[in-house]
Amino acid sequence: MKNKKLVAGIFVLLMIAVVGVQLLQKQRIYNERMQAANVRLLEAQAKIDQRYIEVKAQLDQVKNKNKLSKHDLWLIQHLEKTVRHLEKAKKRAPPAERPWMTLQQMEHGVMLLILLLGALCYGIKNRQSHSEAPADPGFASKLHRVSPETDPVADKTHWQVMRGGGANFKTHTLIHTSPHQLLITSSSQMKIFYLVFIAAGINNVVFNLIKYVQLKGLDFALQNPLALFEQFFTVGLMFVIVGMAIRYFFAADRFCFDKNTQQLDTGNQLIQLGSLHALQVLEETVGGSDSQVFKSYELNLVLKDGQRLHLMDHGHYSAFNHDAEKLADFLAIPIWQPNV
Repeated sequence: MKNKKLVAGIFVLLMIAVVGVQLLQKQRIYNERMQAANVRLLEAQAKIDQRYIEVKAQLDQVKNKNKLSKHDLWLIQHLEKTVRHLEKAKKRAPPAERPWMTLQQMEHGVMLLILLLGALCYGIKNRQSHSEAPADPGFASKLHRVSPETDPVADKTHWQVMRGGGANFKTHTLIHTSPHQLLITSSSQMKIFYLVFIAAGINNVVFNLIKYVQLKGLDFALQNPLALFEQFFTVGLMFVIVGMAIRYFFAADRFCFDKNTQQLDTGNQLIQLGSLHALQVLEETVGGSDSQVFKSYELNLVLKDGQRLHLMDHGHYSAFNHDAEKLADFLAIPIWQPNV
């Protein structure tokens, strides 16, 4: 496992290094081309200046004649027109340097990098979860699965799902922090999922601020803080809000089972492990005609009085079974499986 993480980390660093080298190479080529263009521009400007001096001298020479012929009059008109054109060329500002990469292109590049890194990390973690929890024939083959029909506590327990819906990937994971402590927390896949939303949103907000400061100037932006603050209200802010909402509503659950203290810490309350009676598994079909249909599995903790505590809900079948069995073995309680 450590070797896989090391290889994945090296691969990500190599990919970032390759992208960085390509950008530096592109910057070097751009600088060389701009330097050559500036040299050509200076040479052309010098020729215009020299030509202007020559034409101006010729015009003065013709005008200083005592008698002007028809040809001289025509030549004066021609030279004056030439002088005007050369003066316009001298006053014409040199073309603005075009940056090798615009802010919009940089924003899109960073966004693409965020999505690529997110997809890469998600794929690595997904493969790890499949290897850690191989596919299993089904619930009935599990050691701790029992039918709740003969348990009187089951009659006091609700059998509807506590949270409707669910994700088709592993949202929570079970971790042995020590031989006497077990932790249920959000999975790496879930963290990657909401972090991509947040990172993409921050990327959009930051570049929007940079564009505004570049357009209005730093002094104007600092003197008008309200207008600067309005630049935060972009599509990127909505992505940040969505990411934070996913983090708060779907990934904030954290349960710590500690045999040393004989307590379950939910973050909001402490429950004695002796009051835990069973684990409840519920299955539901998620999706509709316009989306992918999949099965989601909900794991609830049942207390001796029939009250329930929601632990996790996702569609990663093998990982769900694996975690449920580990938790049941750790707590020495059965898993209620209807129709066992």
